Amino acid sequence: MDVIYNISNLIKLRNQISSKIGLVPTMGSIHSGHKSLITQSVADNEYTVSTIFVNPKQFGKNEDFNQYPRSLEQDLNFLEDNLVDCVFIPETTEMYKDSATTMVSVGQIGNILEGVQRPGHFDGVALVVTKLLNLVRPTTLYLGQKDYQQTQVIKNIIQDLNLQVHLKICPTVREADGLAISSRNVYLETNQRKSASGIYSLLELAKLQKQQFHWKEVSELEKELTDKLLNIKDITQVNYLQFVDPHSLQPAETLLGPAVLLLSVNMGSVRLIDNIIC
Repeated sequence: MDVIYNISNLIKLRNQISSKIGLVPTMGSIHSGHKSLITQSVADNEYTVSTIFVNPKQFGKNEDFNQYPRSLEQDLNFLEDNLVDCVFIPETTEMYKDSATTMVSVGQIGNILEGVQRPGHFDGVALVVTKLLNLVRPTTLYLGQKDYQQTQVIKNIIQDLNLQVHLKICPTVREADGLAISSRNVYLETNQRKSASGIYSLLELAKLQKQQFHWKEVSELEKELTDKLLNIKDITQVNYLQFVDPHSLQPAETLLGPAVLLLSVNMGSVRLIDNIIC
């Protein structure tokens, strides 16, 4: 496995590759959710590139950039064991020169839901993903459904900027009790971790109730589900719970037809997000 730290060497390597390339971007602290993306890329392509970069542009001033889990040696062993061909591990100064002023603005889709909780987050994601796509020029980009809003933001970037890459969104990987796997799960205390399994149980209930009670007002079912979320032990706040259009992420007008239920909760200082297609 090639380990590359600077852009010039990445470009040199990329220019030597003529086969299909899969790209799996990560911020490290690699887990079985990332493994599913890597496995899919290895199956689909002759060459797989992964990246490890904790992107400061997508963290707010009071967020956990400095505390974000980092385990580089373990991550490198994991990537090599799972047949990744190349990993790109740039420093922040490599990705963002002092003189750089260009940003990528994703518009309204980045200002709703998670965008309300994390202003500027999706513009930061858009910038780093656009740079990585330009550098690696992959055949296919692999993302997980767990970050559903992010997948739609990046889908828009690819379409709007006519980027020549296929986007493959892979199913959310979950623990045995249903909790969506995330690097931030390590922040959960023992009692919070136990309670967090109730989030997926509620999502499954929501999918069933949408089908059974499609005649209800959307806001009525959302309120019922929010109340149920707040009754889960250790959930201290519901940031949002909303049925949305699968593509625009605008609020669903009825419970008829396809929708995605997106939610975000706090367990103490830990924010968790999840979703279900229904």
